[in-house]
Amino acid sequence: MTRLLATLACLLTGVAAAVSPFDTPEPVVVASASKPARYELAAGEQVLATAVSPLGPDVAVAVRAPDGGSWVALWTVGKARPSMAWKAPAGVSVEAVAWHPGGGKVFALTRQGSRSGISLLTPPGEGDLLERSELYSSDRELKGLVVSPRPFLFSDGKKEVRGYRLFFGVRYAGGYALRTLTELGTREYLVIGPASEKLEPRDMDEYDVPEPLNLPSALPVAVHPNGQRLLFTEAKGSARIADYSPPWELREKSSSAPATAVAFLPNGLGLLLWEPGKPGARVQLSLEKKPRPIVEGQRFLAPPALTVDGKGLVGVVGGERPAVVFEPVSIPLGDVSNGWLAVKSKAELEKLGRHAGAFVPGRYTQLYHLYEEELYREETSEAVPYLVTTDGFWELFAAAYEGSFILAERYQAMPRFWDFVREANQDGKKLAEGWDVVFAALESLRAEPAPKHPEAQRIIAAKGPERSQALNGNFDFGELKPRGHYTASDDLKRYFQAMRYLTYVSRGLDTKLLGRLPPRTQDLARAWIAAYDGYIAPARAPLIWSKEAFAPPPYLRAPSSTAMVFPLSWGFDNEVMLTDVFHCETPLPERMQGPVPPGMKVDPELLFVAERCLEKAPEPRVPRLLPTGLDVAAAMGSQRARELMASELEQFPPLGRALDELGARFKKYTAAQASTSLYDRWLRALALQWAEDVAPPKGVDAKLWKAKRLQTGLGSWATLRHATVLVNERVAAELGSGGEFERVWPEQPRGFVEPDPKTFEAIAQLFEGTAEAFRRASASLGNRQFTSDVGEEREAVVEGVLKRLTSSAQAARAFKAMAEKQLRGEALTSTEYEQILYVGRNFEHTYLIFKSLGDPKLALSEPKPISKIADVADGGPKPLLHVAVGKPLEWKLVVPHLGRRQIVRGAVYSYYEVIQDEPISDEEWQAMEARTPRPTWIAPFIAWP
Repeated sequence: MTRLLATLACLLTGVAAAVSPFDTPEPVVVASASKPARYELAAGEQVLATAVSPLGPDVAVAVRAPDGGSWVALWTVGKARPSMAWKAPAGVSVEAVAWHPGGGKVFALTRQGSRSGISLLTPPGEGDLLERSELYSSDRELKGLVVSPRPFLFSDGKKEVRGYRLFFGVRYAGGYALRTLTELGTREYLVIGPASEKLEPRDMDEYDVPEPLNLPSALPVAVHPNGQRLLFTEAKGSARIADYSPPWELREKSSSAPATAVAFLPNGLGLLLWEPGKPGARVQLSLEKKPRPIVEGQRFLAPPALTVDGKGLVGVVGGERPAVVFEPVSIPLGDVSNGWLAVKSKAELEKLGRHAGAFVPGRYTQLYHLYEEELYREETSEAVPYLVTTDGFWELFAAAYEGSFILAERYQAMPRFWDFVREANQDGKKLAEGWDVVFAALESLRAEPAPKHPEAQRIIAAKGPERSQALNGNFDFGELKPRGHYTASDDLKRYFQAMRYLTYVSRGLDTKLLGRLPPRTQDLARAWIAAYDGYIAPARAPLIWSKEAFAPPPYLRAPSSTAMVFPLSWGFDNEVMLTDVFHCETPLPERMQGPVPPGMKVDPELLFVAERCLEKAPEPRVPRLLPTGLDVAAAMGSQRARELMASELEQFPPLGRALDELGARFKKYTAAQASTSLYDRWLRALALQWAEDVAPPKGVDAKLWKAKRLQTGLGSWATLRHATVLVNERVAAELGSGGEFERVWPEQPRGFVEPDPKTFEAIAQLFEGTAEAFRRASASLGNRQFTSDVGEEREAVVEGVLKRLTSSAQAARAFKAMAEKQLRGEALTSTEYEQILYVGRNFEHTYLIFKSLGDPKLALSEPKPISKIADVADGGPKPLLHVAVGKPLEWKLVVPHLGRRQIVRGAVYSYYEVIQDEPISDEEWQAMEARTPRPTWIAPFIAWP
């Protein structure tokens, strides 16, 4: 049974807690010492063998006394003397030692006369002497002893049993046959050796025993941290690696190893190399060509070993009194337990080593795709634990918002708009002064599949600046190019062009004349606009149809007095971008312009822009014509965004003061008012995403952490602007113009939650707010069902969406609770680890449900790629600033884990800014994304494949 089926079965039967794979505890590792240490033997004593504990800086030392007797001592690095010992009986010598992976117990390979054996040495209930129990005995010589760091899972005929395997060599006439048996002394078989050395199966099914690798001689050296790779030496001294599938096999590309290899690195990313007589040792990382020397100040008499956290090297040195020494070392990601699994390139090795995190461009087209992988994987031995990010929930909420928004638009706004157009066309003929042309063109768009009206034809063509009949002058019809979700169907395209034409062309006409339209026509206009209630921010100007006094949003510094035909959204982000760019009417001390930087060549046309103002600066000034997304983040509290604007703050002195003033306005506004607008609530939640009080996990580079949080917020903001591209006012600068033998039991992927509980809570509240808006938007749907080829998916739309909005809020709060537990240093439960592992179930189907609301047929189908773009500002009037979301990035982060660290992975937004003269559609953006540079502040943390 697969992991997924097993988990689902447990959930259905109510016994998940009893059988969860996460119920098996994993030991906690003790960190290595930071200073060198030394354990000196007495004169005449000899070190026979050493082994370093898999759980910390403890060393098992086999010693021979001058009189020939031997014993095993346990030394904790840093202490003067060993803490425990086992004295071998007379005539028994200790040839090799190896720690039990569970810690505290030691295996010893012994010889007494012609017999060899393997014993288990365990601490007694009291006292300092270890107790011995023999596991295995042979009249042949045994040599070499290695224990797998991971248990094997097998059946004893009644139940599943987990046990560690021991690997050792058995002398025969042609060399050594490499055998294995469990820690219980059972299930022995030949791993490497000639067929003549094959064993008769005992306590095993003979048909399931792996076939041995046919080599004349082999001795074990080490087992990889994953338990599935065996390093061994052949008689001629060469080293090789066998892989366990099962069976054991030698793969052409991975079976060779340097002859000097003596161990795998604890992070699994390479090998430890050692040569007799040469100083120190070397570390050969698999992603690097040349080995790195370590501890060159010591000459070891036998192969040294690394501590389990990769921060220390233990070995035996000679002299008048031989000693076991510990030397601190530094190895890239040395203490990362799953480095072998998670690090795939030299770039990742470098970025993760330097920053404890990296962003990796991936193949995914949706954020949830990364989290789908474990839903369909049979085994988890290759599973990098998941990192549950706020990005996934941001995008899920965005899908809910946009789906509900489109639903309200399609079933309420659009039909009401066209009803208004039909009536206004009849009444508008009496208005003249251009309005007759406007409404005639819109009626042509409404009533005719191929519009005959010349102005309507120009609207449909959207080719750029042309002469408008309505204005009797030029109008940029290129602004009417459909984009965003409006390219999904012909009716949405037609609506986008008609509505945008009305809102833009009205700026050149006298909107007061519309007040002469009959009350019924004006009621239709108000009904059209009411469909957007709750979705968008308030406008910065009065509405021509409104019967109430205009109440500008409190963050607005300079309301407009010109009445609008539609209340284009003017959120705090619009206010920021407007404030932070050049305007001729702004008083000179506050105007966004600065001196020409020394040595910089500036386009004379740019300088001429500032010279057109009535109030001029005494010397040439460079105007700031476009804002950036950093302006928005900085004004809403991101100190990192402000730091990244340092050069602009220096070039444009008024900018810093403007950001300070905007920040004060934002704090006052958020403290004084609980807005009902989802747009406004989205921005408030983004302020939490950008908050500076969320600390990174221990060891993670603060700059990478802040870059991630900044990118996530900007990616979500770009998504908001994309969803509202038609109803959002664009700001502008103003120029004056099963059945296998046995398998390795891997460590289960214990994932991690981004430690940002406040943002998870804010997103949960956004889901709840969306539920209220959706109830209004879906009023006309009745019992209509989703369209799907799968019968079970054809559920009622209203019930299905409301159910998933509730469950999404619950899921966000569940991960909030996990983040809080992590911050308190509390362990997560088995159930919580399963929630992380299967977080994709919170995303995929729910995301498709929300996205289907934008489909005219309400069909459940694969959504469009996440890459999207929106124009948010212009330089008066060109060029345009676009903010965009690209393909998701895979975020690999190094986090604390059971005394060491591990790498977890999650999906995050990628954010771009593009400056271009004409509006860019999503399809055009997807074609140009690959050749578009990323923001300079995120680029240093990108690990290119």
